[in-house]
Amino acid sequence: MKNIKFVFFIILLVSCHKYEQGPTVSFKTVKQRIVYQWRIASNKNGDHTPDDDFYIKFTRSGNIERGTYMYATNPVVGVWKLSPNKRVLIIGSGENTECAHIIRLTSREFFLVEKSDTIYLFNN
Repeated sequence: MKNIKFVFFIILLVSCHKYEQGPTVSFKTVKQRIVYQWRIASNKNGDHTPDDDFYIKFTRSGNIERGTYMYATNPVVGVWKLSPNKRVLIIGSGENTECAHIIRLTSREFFLVEKSDTIYLFNN
C-alpha cells in the first residue's frame, strides 16, 4: 500500500507543473519569481543578443521598466499583471496591451512567447 501511495505521489508531482518547460516544483509564487530586473539572453528571431544590454524590470507594485543598460536615461515604463491562470503575462493597459505566454519561469530563467511566436529568453 505504501508503494502505491508513493508512486501516485511521484506521478502527481511530475505531472503538475504550470509551464511547458518547468519547473516541476517551486517554493516561490509566480509573482515572487517574476519580480526582478531580467537581462535578455537571446530571442528566436535574433533581434536581440546578450550584447544589446536589454533589460526588463518587474516590480511588486505592478510597474515595469524596459530599456538598455547603455541608454538607461530613457527607459519605457508601464504596468504588468498576470492572467488568472498565471500562464500569460499582460503588459500595458487598454489598446496598448501586449500578452506573452510564459513557458519557463524559475528564479534564474524566464522564457516568454509573444503573438508573433518570438521567444524571449531572460536570465539574471
